[in-house]
Amino acid sequence: MLTFKKTIKVAFAFLCNGMAISLFILAGFGLDSISVFSAGLANVFHTTVGMASLGFYFVVILVTFFVDRRYISGATVLSLIIVGPSIDLFTKVFSHIVSPESEIAVRILFFVLAWLSLSFAVALYLSTHFGISGAEMIPVIVSDKTHRQFRWCKVAFDITVIIVGILLGGAFGVGTIIVGFITGPTIQFFRRKLEKGNETSD
Repeated sequence: MLTFKKTIKVAFAFLCNGMAISLFILAGFGLDSISVFSAGLANVFHTTVGMASLGFYFVVILVTFFVDRRYISGATVLSLIIVGPSIDLFTKVFSHIVSPESEIAVRILFFVLAWLSLSFAVALYLSTHFGISGAEMIPVIVSDKTHRQFRWCKVAFDITVIIVGILLGGAFGVGTIIVGFITGPTIQFFRRKLEKGNETSD
């Protein structure tokens, strides 16, 4: 039963993750860090951001399997199945509500919603201790191996993939810079709250 509950939580988290990325795309202020990189890959390989994300996650998971397979578990597999396809799905669903041509207030509202959804999603699946997704695997491993706080490893990782993504032609904007600096600390905030709640319920 515990594994089932964790699976449901993690699946929900990855759906929120996919929704957040789609809203970043539609709000038009610039994508989050991973999506800038994925958009760059999509530009190079002439595919969708969702499918490019799927490919990126697969490569990261494959490398991790040979480096330290202890980091691969249920959440890792679910991220591979859910996140990429859900980006394309939610982009189609919300494109009727918000787009880069929408009123500025609407775009800001959906940008903030995207940021909070992404931060909550990452914190939720990390707090379940059911494994990590391909998107967060690199900063989590670096944090564990170097004994540095996750938030700063996340910020460094985000900045790196943003730069590479831009060089590959990924969509970049002021929102990308904002999210690159604030997502790590926000994830840390939500994660503490969720893990405290898990301890209380045990």
